[in-house]
Amino acid sequence: MTKQSYTYFFMIIIVAAFLSACGKEAAVTDTEQTFPVYIKQAQSGLLQDTQKLTGEVAVSKEIQLSANVSAKIEAIHVRKGQHVEAGQLLATLDQTDLRNQLKQAEVSLRTAQVNVENAKLNRQKEIDQAQLNLQNTQFAYQETGIADSNAMTALQIAETNHQRAAMLHEQGAIPKIELEQAEDALQKAQASLQQQQLTRQKAQAAIQAAEKAVANANRTEGIKAAESSVTQAQLTIELVKDQMKQAAITAPFAGKVTNIALESGEMASPQTPLLTLVQTNPLLIKTSVTEKVLAELELNQAVSAAIKSIGEDVQGKLTFISAVTDPQANVYPIEVELKAPSAKVKPGMVAELTLAKQVSGEEGILIPNEALLFVNQEHYVFVINEDMRAERRSVTVGKENEQWAHIQDGLNSGENIVVKGHLTLKDGALVEVTEVIADETD
Repeated sequence: MTKQSYTYFFMIIIVAAFLSACGKEAAVTDTEQTFPVYIKQAQSGLLQDTQKLTGEVAVSKEIQLSANVSAKIEAIHVRKGQHVEAGQLLATLDQTDLRNQLKQAEVSLRTAQVNVENAKLNRQKEIDQAQLNLQNTQFAYQETGIADSNAMTALQIAETNHQRAAMLHEQGAIPKIELEQAEDALQKAQASLQQQQLTRQKAQAAIQAAEKAVANANRTEGIKAAESSVTQAQLTIELVKDQMKQAAITAPFAGKVTNIALESGEMASPQTPLLTLVQTNPLLIKTSVTEKVLAELELNQAVSAAIKSIGEDVQGKLTFISAVTDPQANVYPIEVELKAPSAKVKPGMVAELTLAKQVSGEEGILIPNEALLFVNQEHYVFVINEDMRAERRSVTVGKENEQWAHIQDGLNSGENIVVKGHLTLKDGALVEVTEVIADETD
């Protein structure tokens, strides 16, 4: 049953009791005094204490947006105080220089790509030429082998002829001139063989040089260097395009523009704030607590706050408790997130926070402190019975806070007790209910 339903229910009971009392009017003397009273229903619950703190309403985020590149501001698309959505365009920068840089980078890319193709073609030409040279040197080497064999044969013949001529000359069969001719032929054959062997060595060296040329032609350093230029040009294009994207400054989150520092036509840079954006949903209340209060707090616990400057009460929950102290004040910062505050609530307003903590560990009967009377070391209250008379009731009081008392004995949940007008009451006095006070313990 809701609080409002309880109130209506009690009012019906009171009215019924009042009518019943009217029916018994004949039993009441015309001179009996009726006492006006305010009543409230005793209720079951846990006694809580409250901690009062003063804080300040604050935005949940605040950021100064700057351009990521240095450029002239082409246009600002928002005004100060305007609400913007996440991703909304706030300002654009002039892209003339960037477009020129992009064109230059694209030309460099095309040039580098042509250089790669040329490097590949030149490499293939060098490979083909080197392989042809190798084939020629190998063929030449083969020919030197034949010539070397012929020279060896000629030398053998010359040696045989020389030996025969020497023998015949010794026998007197031939003249000396023929022996000299045989010796001359032998010397020429020996010289020819030596020359041919030298030619063969040169041919072999030519083969080695041709093989090295083929290996060099197959190397890819030139192509890799050209390809590196292509990669560099591509990176430059990507960088310029990224900078062109950054020329559009958008809102990182939904919020309100609170300041615009530059105007269209002025130079923007990463070092100069362009505008300030704050997030006002949700709003926060920021304050600090001592370590004693900190020990009694829990994340997500309910918090109420009063903003007296506009006469508004707001509700929220504790969303942040600092793990370290503020070194200057030796207190712990905390934050309360407000739940659906009105548009009147603005950042910078002073708020009085009320933090509740449990005092009694067991559920019991709770009544307002003002309902308690204390005489002769005895606590008592006045309970309204069915005859609309005040019944003095002794009670045992447990723990109390600033507003409520925990009744351990003497009172039942649902009984109506007098909270105002009871100072002049006596046991059995006839009362008239002026007001039923609603439940306010939560």
